[in-house]
Amino acid sequence: MHSKYSAILSAVLISAVQAQNNYGYNQNNGYNPTPTVYEQNNGYAPDYNTGVPYQPTPVYDNNQYALTGNDYHAYNSPTVYMPSATYAYQPTQVYGGNSYNKRGYENNNYQNQYGNNNYGNNGYQNGNNVYNQNQYGNNDYGNNNYGNNNYGNNGYQNGNYGGGYDYEAKEGGPCREGSYACVGFNNNCYLQCVHGCYMLRPCGPGTVCKRNGKDSIYFRTPTGSFLGAVKSLSASKLGAVAIKGALEKSGISGDQVNEVYMGQVIQGGEGQAPTSQTATLAGIPTTVPCTTINKVCASGMKSIMLAAQNIQLGITSVMVAGGMESMSNAPYIAPRGATFGNQTLKDLLVHDGLTNPGNSWLMGNCSEKSAQKHSITRDMQDTYATSSYERALNAINENLFSEEISPIKISGKKGDVVFSVDEEPSRVKFDKFKSLRPVFSKDGTITAANASKLSDGASATVLMSEDMINKLGGKTTPLARIVSYADANTDPIDFSSAPVLAIPIALQRANLALKDIAKWEINEAFAVVPLIAHKVLGIPLEILNTKGGAIALGHPLGSSGSRIVTTLIHQLKPGEFGCAAICNGGGGASAIVVQRV
Repeated sequence: MHSKYSAILSAVLISAVQAQNNYGYNQNNGYNPTPTVYEQNNGYAPDYNTGVPYQPTPVYDNNQYALTGNDYHAYNSPTVYMPSATYAYQPTQVYGGNSYNKRGYENNNYQNQYGNNNYGNNGYQNGNNVYNQNQYGNNDYGNNNYGNNNYGNNGYQNGNYGGGYDYEAKEGGPCREGSYACVGFNNNCYLQCVHGCYMLRPCGPGTVCKRNGKDSIYFRTPTGSFLGAVKSLSASKLGAVAIKGALEKSGISGDQVNEVYMGQVIQGGEGQAPTSQTATLAGIPTTVPCTTINKVCASGMKSIMLAAQNIQLGITSVMVAGGMESMSNAPYIAPRGATFGNQTLKDLLVHDGLTNPGNSWLMGNCSEKSAQKHSITRDMQDTYATSSYERALNAINENLFSEEISPIKISGKKGDVVFSVDEEPSRVKFDKFKSLRPVFSKDGTITAANASKLSDGASATVLMSEDMINKLGGKTTPLARIVSYADANTDPIDFSSAPVLAIPIALQRANLALKDIAKWEINEAFAVVPLIAHKVLGIPLEILNTKGGAIALGHPLGSSGSRIVTTLIHQLKPGEFGCAAICNGGGGASAIVVQRV
């Protein structure tokens, strides 16, 4: 994992152990079975009513950390304290006030320790007041691992995360193989490789750390036009084709998969548990948990992000993630209770997929507002759309999509037909672009030519930990590494500009700049979206959607987020970084940074 992002991930574990240290630990890092005095200012502040230091009633069972009452998360597995516990410090939370106002936290105890003094004003910024002297100075982190080397003298202040370890950018990320820092208590611990590489598992002091990678294989189906070549296939069947292709390419069998996440937006009429249907059709056992994700257009990308988190936390080692959509099969619905007369049907494709519920505007109406706000003209959009089609046609003619597409076999009256090429690009009529009327408003700029096309398709990825890849012994070759990812949100009407909020966050977490990105994929829901990113962030059009985008290829809602990641990966050279981003209804966007390996 790349340095900046790794540091953010590690903050949860580091701070969790600090919170652990406040619950009755002495200076030797061991359990104090009968804690009565909290030492070195690491304990609780006195109760404001009695002046007596707060002392929880501990219950110790086989060296496991479990406290009675509702205040704490009881941890019952053979390892130790988990960072998911409710009292673990989270970087996005504020201590004091109402944040931890439960029993034992009344009277703003945490406000004194974390709110004003430590994390609030003098926390990561100053370093010396918190991590060197009181919290980490005399105990676990001060003298050995984090105090002098990392967070104390050269920590967040200088940006280099300390001396004593090799943080030179190189293959495998900033955490050098063989470096380690063991924290925790007794003979069980969390292994925290300095700067964020970590394993969540029991270990002994001095255990060597290996990078917990998220290496991936990406595949997709060809994208079918609306009511086109694959209209007879449900989203689940399309998803199964993509998953099968990804599994075959990765060398992984279905029974090696730990869990499956697939994005889908229009689930009405699909039947119960669409992702379970897909996984079963792809040959994955019914004992494997499956979840369907809906973040509108970003569903497929969000599925990848959530799967990566599972691997980062050590919960799973093999995940399948992606997205699927058959917009051709989106049903119409009628209200219940009709007894007589005509009824109005509602198109679920429009209602659930393409309409802002806040004001009932179509996505195109919202994008018209964004085009006006950012001074993006009809001519600019038509020019961009022309380029998208030309690039897609060139990629098809040069066979550039072949490595990422898993063909679909369609049975018909005249025999089986193999569908292996994206359907929409060949239907373009460039001479019609200028004469098309605006779709969403009389004086608008968005037309059928410079907007994405209703489509059917699926895409899937196989994500694996580095440990799993090593166990396979060369049977699989990963394509890419997930470096960072981010979500962002704005007003729903401004959803077209949301990617310009998510992209900088993802780059910051990856410790990368715009110039470090070799290729970009930004979903072309409308030409307005990538043009706003170009105008606001300065993303060069020459390296943006170089094989065409959703305007030419189509936009199957649940799949597009993972489809653009798939297309991005397959055009990067080894060592190059790429960034994909996608907006979604509700004002959101997701972005992901990957590196080809």
